[in-house]
Amino acid sequence: MSWDRFDIDIKEFSDFITQHDFVQDSVILALKRGGFASAAALSNKTGIPISTVAYQTRDGNDIEPNFLEPELIKTAKKIIIPDDIYDTGLTVENTVKVLINKFEIPIQNIVGLFHYGSTNINYTKLKLYKVMSQNYGEWVQFPWE
Repeated sequence: MSWDRFDIDIKEFSDFITQHDFVQDSVILALKRGGFASAAALSNKTGIPISTVAYQTRDGNDIEPNFLEPELIKTAKKIIIPDDIYDTGLTVENTVKVLINKFEIPIQNIVGLFHYGSTNINYTKLKLYKVMSQNYGEWVQFPWE
């Protein structure tokens, strides 16, 4: 992925959340590591505040999502989750479960935005999502890596 492609994705994500009324009363949830760059770029473009969750299922030992600014989540009516790759879906799905059960955010008020998504998973666990490109198992090199 190039920086130009990244910028195009962020513009598309911004247009998507605007079109689906996810700008007002929203918080962007930056997932530890893969979601940081997209969350920052999307926040800069839209002015929506960022909250961070420390949780990795692929190469981390985290047991459950750790919301670093829970007070910000408690004030939000809508949550935007940008991430680099939606591969197994575990990180996002487990984070969404906590958003629903602990913070009482309805599933229809959560949107997922992904640069790449696996062709092997079921996206219907999220009611609203956007995947820019399908990933067929090849390694993706992001411009910040």
